[in-house]
Amino acid sequence: MQYKYYLDMEENQKKMRQVYHDMNNHIKNIKSMKNNGTEIDEYIDSIEKEVQENRCVYNTGNTLLDIILFEKDKECLKNEIEFNTLIDFRKCAFIEMIDISSIFSNLIDNAIEACVKIEDNEKRYITLRTARINGYFVIRCENSKSKNIHSSRDSKGGFITSKKDKFYHGIGIESIKSSINKYEGDIRIKEEEEKFVVSIYLPMNEI
Repeated sequence: MQYKYYLDMEENQKKMRQVYHDMNNHIKNIKSMKNNGTEIDEYIDSIEKEVQENRCVYNTGNTLLDIILFEKDKECLKNEIEFNTLIDFRKCAFIEMIDISSIFSNLIDNAIEACVKIEDNEKRYITLRTARINGYFVIRCENSKSKNIHSSRDSKGGFITSKKDKFYHGIGIESIKSSINKYEGDIRIKEEEEKFVVSIYLPMNEI
């Protein structure tokens, strides 16, 4: 995975160098087309698309997390989901690799699943942030959702899904909870009409 990630990064950087190299020509072309609004819009859209497709560069302080974000960013781009991140993982060596994968992969997968059910592509977004607050490492994931999708809780406080395979669907959340419990952390899930907000609190006593 790490080797593939580095190859992808190298290819991305190569493509971005080509875009920047051609930027002066792009600007000249756009100026010459100033009387044709439709063609200009299409031209700018094609440039923007090329930049977006090669923007996936992360430096969180953890290689595995960089790889996860890189792959999820590509998936978001394919599904027309705006993916915003601000993550500093440099002082989180106490979190094991398997838990990094479990927490972030499942968190983002659930958010993507909710977003793709929104018919209006412009309303699809995922915002992932981390912070160190009062001795806790806090992970906050906010994503848009359809007004028609509502969660309910079972007798154990878990979310009930509309999927036929309820057991499999619940594995993602249970996997996150299992990882959090190893660090005596906590998870809070807030649902509003058009968004979900998941907040994870991991004590940093180990540092």
